[in-house]
Amino acid sequence: MADPLAPTVPTPPGDDAPGEATPTTAVGHMVRAAPVADPLERAVARAKAAEALFGEAAAVKVGRYRLIERAGAGGMGVVWSAWDPELNRGVALKLASAGDDAARARARDEGRALARLSHPNVVPIYDVFEAPEGVFLVMELVKGKTLEQHIVPKGLPWVEIWPWVRGILEGLACAHASGVVHRDLKPANIMISPQGVKILDFGLARHSDLTAVTLTGQGMG
Repeated sequence: MADPLAPTVPTPPGDDAPGEATPTTAVGHMVRAAPVADPLERAVARAKAAEALFGEAAAVKVGRYRLIERAGAGGMGVVWSAWDPELNRGVALKLASAGDDAARARARDEGRALARLSHPNVVPIYDVFEAPEGVFLVMELVKGKTLEQHIVPKGLPWVEIWPWVRGILEGLACAHASGVVHRDLKPANIMISPQGVKILDFGLARHSDLTAVTLTGQGMG
């Protein structure tokens, strides 16, 4: 059976035409990391190998979500493209904790930060749940390239970047009005999609009504 998420799975490095930037999605906005032999990744690799050899394989699931591909990783978590069989749509599934209490608290806070925001320039969150691997955030799967991927190779002039900057400022204004400060805004955390600018990764956000989970003198991000 054809993979229902195949059109939205990021293109592996090296598959693009010469000189063409590699496309990505919001699930892989941070870093296209080298393979890491974690249990979920090993399970997905085994399932893909079994499907190639025998034509079928059991789906690798976390909660109700079927993992498709590990798309990226960064300081605030590992991100997967996944399929939601109940709503019949692709999603971004972020393992936002490393398993300890502090990491799980940050993940839950990120979920709260995104859940309170409703703005076209902020990637929405659909769900937060805990599994044996940690706390997962379920988010919109957005196709596009990061602002960093746009400006670094092309050196775009200010006049072309300004419409994106305006969208970023409008998204931040919505967040600030809700008492959320991003604290990790950078070109790699901004997605430029066909639908417009999307602000990503609120893993270090500070909330006006929540206790900070970082300590004085502690560096993160």
